[in-house]
Amino acid sequence: MGNRKDRLPCCMALLIAAGMLFTLWVTGVRAEAEEAENDSYTNPVTGHQARIIDELGTLSAEDKAELLRAMEPITRYGDAAYKTTVSGGAFNADKYMDIQYGATMAGKTGVLVLLDAGNHSFKVRCGGKWEDMITKRQADTIAANALRTFEQGGGAVTVPGSVFEQVFNRLEQVRKARPVKYICNAMLALILAMLINFVLVDKMSRMQKTSDQEILESIAGYCRHGEVMIEYLTRTETYSPQTKR
Repeated sequence: MGNRKDRLPCCMALLIAAGMLFTLWVTGVRAEAEEAENDSYTNPVTGHQARIIDELGTLSAEDKAELLRAMEPITRYGDAAYKTTVSGGAFNADKYMDIQYGATMAGKTGVLVLLDAGNHSFKVRCGGKWEDMITKRQADTIAANALRTFEQGGGAVTVPGSVFEQVFNRLEQVRKARPVKYICNAMLALILAMLINFVLVDKMSRMQKTSDQEILESIAGYCRHGEVMIEYLTRTETYSPQTKR
């Protein structure tokens, strides 16, 4: 009996400890969920998402909210992500950027802006349907300008925010230029079709046209080989009496 009485407080202590651990776990999960929610934005119309993955801890909650507002317009067309990390120098900046884009964007159409403290680089990469709109060369130019601004003391929010703004402006330019491009292509195709049709008609008309010489030769040939038709319209007789001797 004594052993049972001694075990009861131990069991109660274990239950209380398990309950406290479970409460802490639930609280941690909720905190992580709230943090993830605060670090992302989902466009309710398009379903595209903007995310911030700040592994270096360079942004405060206010900074993340401000940066998400700068990223929000891009979600009209695709996904957007900003990530700060340390590569450790295992890969060069371009190779590491390719790896990060595949892991972060999962093949979706969008843009990834990466601050890599390991390679001391600032990279921008567009993928999916945006590769033709913003080429790697254009993205590298945007990234180089952003890196210079960052090294000159640019803010942790203003620099990536300006990058997303430039990407959005480029997407808007391409979107507005596409209808004009399609109209120009249609007009060019119509003009080419008209020219081709004119050339074909002119060529065919020349093939069917008979020359003056051919017409004269055909007339001469008809006169040479045609039958002569003679018709007597009237017939008269002449009377010549013989003279008497």
